[in-house]
Amino acid sequence: GPFSLIRLDGDLYESTMDALEALYPKVSSGGFVIIDDFGVIPACRKAVMDYRARTGIVAVIRDIDGVGVWWRKP
Repeated sequence: GPFSLIRLDGDLYESTMDALEALYPKVSSGGFVIIDDFGVIPACRKAVMDYRARTGIVAVIRDIDGVGVWWRKP
């Protein structure tokens, strides 16, 4: 079934992208995505931004603590 929340902690580009590709489509509308290390690991940030650009995600990315971020799936 769908997920209402996913939290990803894949420090590398490939692991972050793999997790997004496998899990984001299963997040229900209104569900939350939390990404650890977005603010401090450039490869993680690039994977997130590449995935969002490729899939047309425009939900606002919100900072948690300068390290992690979150957004809500429309």
